[in-house]
Order: sequence, then structure tokens, then C-alpha cells
Amino acid sequence: MRFSLLRASLLCGVATLSFGGAASAADINDIYIQPPPAVQDETCRFAGSFGAGGGFINTHLDTELDDDDDDFEDVDWSTYSVDVAALGTCGAWNLQGDASYTNFNPDTPFAKSNDAWHIGGAAFWRDPSHGLIGIDGAIISDEVISKSNDGYRLGVRAEFFASDHLTVGGRVGYFDRDVSFVEPVTFTLVEQAIEASAFVKAYVHDDFALTATGDLLWSDIGGGGPDVEVQGYGVTLRAEYLARLHHHPVSLYAEGSFYRMVGDMVENEEDSLEGTRLVAGLEVHFGGMSDSLRSIDRYGPVDATGFWLNDVPGYFQSALVHEGEISPP
Repeated sequence: MRFSLLRASLLCGVATLSFGGAASAADINDIYIQPPPAVQDETCRFAGSFGAGGGFINTHLDTELDDDDDDFEDVDWSTYSVDVAALGTCGAWNLQGDASYTNFNPDTPFAKSNDAWHIGGAAFWRDPSHGLIGIDGAIISDEVISKSNDGYRLGVRAEFFASDHLTVGGRVGYFDRDVSFVEPVTFTLVEQAIEASAFVKAYVHDDFALTATGDLLWSDIGGGGPDVEVQGYGVTLRAEYLARLHHHPVSLYAEGSFYRMVGDMVENEEDSLEGTRLVAGLEVHFGGMSDSLRSIDRYGPVDATGFWLNDVPGYFQSALVHEGEISPP
């Protein structure tokens, strides 16, 4: 009987030790042998966009000449643009490459269209819950009557994500480019300018947003005689809706702008060029976060193009078209 009790006690002890050892082995196995549950690494990701749009621009030129007969007729322009951007993000750091092409075609019998190019990129730090700060740059070029005007642009930008429904931001840039004339003789000047813009974007709904943007320009054009100073301002209102075509995010937008540039192209005469612009288009988004317009804006590529270089025809090009000084090639 004593032997049976002893044997039973030994069996219970062995069972207890075995169970405890198995449990300890399981714990050790969980900690050291089994890898932790797989977590998708979202530290680095890629996103991109492709856009296309078009519309109309109307410009009006006023001068200080006393003779009212020297007032110029309004000029209507048709315009279209395409752009592409690719963004790589690792943590909070972002590196972007982008390119855009815009065509401005005046409805006049003597002037050809003006092509504007932008090839550049941006580097910035961004926290989707707070904001971003960074730099951007581009090689710029436009073509008037087959004469290519080349240059570059450099800038800084910042955005503050005030809430889930509001973003405010701005940018300041400097650009340097050629300004070429073809009549009566061919010669080239140099334009050096500072541009600045600020915007407020309100997300009325996850799929709908309204944006108001203001742009300023201070430009000096010289190198072949007296310098020409040009100042300008512009206001743009934009409405944007996020549609989903076959579950793919596509932004549809419409925007209108009013702008004014003042310059002294002729000595003792101040020219005032005013324009209105109406365009619409779409942007297709790839990768990144695309469940709402807000997430696309705060995780996707930024707009690195400029109002004065990419959205409206230049001051000299517009003035020469109005004054009829560009002859057929």
C-alpha cells in the first residue's frame, strides 16, 4: 500500500514537472523560436499621379497712352496641360520627381502657340498628422515662335495640417530664365523673379474639397537696355471631387483664376495685363493612401509647378500677342 502511494506520488510529480516543463518550453519557444506575427513594413512606400486638363484664358491689355485708339482687343487663349509625378517615402522623408507640359494657343492670325515645360522634383519632410517642410527645383523652358527660352527654378515650401478638415500652406521660389524676341531682330534678355503663394484647403467631405490660392510675382527683366520691372498677383479658386473608377481613385477638378500683371515694357508707359482662366481636368492616383482626398494630399506627391510659369502665359508673350508685334514665321 505504501509502495502504491509512493508510486502514485512519483507519477503525479513527474506529470506536474512534465506539464510545467512543457509550458516553460512553450513560453521559451514563443519568445525565442517562433518569430513574431508578421507585420507589413510600411516604412518605405511609393505613390504617383498622372493628370491632364484644359480650358480657356482671356487676356486684356491696357496702356497709359493718351490715344484711346491704341487700346487693344482682348485675346482668347486655349490651353491644355499634362503632368506626371512619382514619390518615394521612407519614414517621414520624401523624394519626388515630376514633369509637366502646358500649351497656350492664342486665337490670333499672327501668333503661334507657346509651350511651357517643367522637369524637376522635390525633397521634403512630412508628418501626415502635423505638416511638411521642404525644397523643390526644376529646369524650366518655354517656346515662342520656335525660340526656346530656358532657365531654372528653386523654392521652399511648408504646409500645416490644422485639422482633419483644413490645411494651410505656402511656398516661395526664385526663377531665372531667358526672354527672347524675334521681331524686328532676334535678341535675348534675362528674367530674374521671385514668386510666392499661399493657400487654404478645406475638406468639406472625404471626397470633396475647396481650395483658395493667392500668388504674387516680382520680376526684373534686363540685359539689353533699360530693365523692365513686372509685378503681378493672382487669385485661384478650385473645387475637387474624388471619384472611383473600378475602385481606382481619380480626382476631378475645376478651377478659375483672375490675375493681373503690371510692367513698363515701353519707356514712360505702364502696361497692365489682366487675365481670367477657367480650366478643368482629372488626376489619376497610384499607390499611397487613397481612401480620401485628405490622405492623397498628405501621403501622395505635392504640386511642384508654379502659377506664373505653368498656368498662365508670360507677360512679354501676352503683351506682344496683343500689340501684334509677332509676325508669322
